Amino acid sequence: MNSPSRIANRLGKPVMLFDGDCRFCRLWIQRWQQSTGDRVDFWPLQEARVAENFPELSRDELEQSVHLIEADGSVYRGAEAVFRGLAANPAKQWPLRLYERFPIFARITEAAYRFIASRRQFFSRVTRALWGEHVERSPDLLARWLFLRGVGVVYLIAFISLWVQVTGLLGGHGIQPAADLIAQARQTI
Repeated sequence: MNSPSRIANRLGKPVMLFDGDCRFCRLWIQRWQQSTGDRVDFWPLQEARVAENFPELSRDELEQSVHLIEADGSVYRGAEAVFRGLAANPAKQWPLRLYERFPIFARITEAAYRFIASRRQFFSRVTRALWGEHVERSPDLLARWLFLRGVGVVYLIAFISLWVQVTGLLGGHGIQPAADLIAQARQTI
């Protein structure tokens, strides 16, 4: 777990600072913005307002990882910053709880964050290969989920219906006896 540092300038709500020149960072920030809504501001570190509002944070330090500046002036970095930022959405508080309660989870996620951050170009390609150009959640996700499950139920009913009827249709004494059908197929070949 990172021990938070503090900055003098306090804003009205949390601000996530990220590398606006990094395509990988921009993709994931879009998804996080969608998740947090207007509860967190997202600023590229290249904007002049970052240096004006947070002179305590060096450019080199900001380029290494995302930073979250809480409304009280606390500063968090890396995986902890991500989890704290996402926790602004009540449905996304569970990763922060795991991070705070289990030191092994905190160490693993920080190590994973550093690993990915040091290989952003590679993971940018992986992200585009898996998600495409947009990683935001689709607004029709519920409709897709319901539709796919509905199609699955229809197929289940169809196969159960066939299972019940198959012996009557193709059985030895069914409408189309299987032995006769196979014999006819052999004769035509």
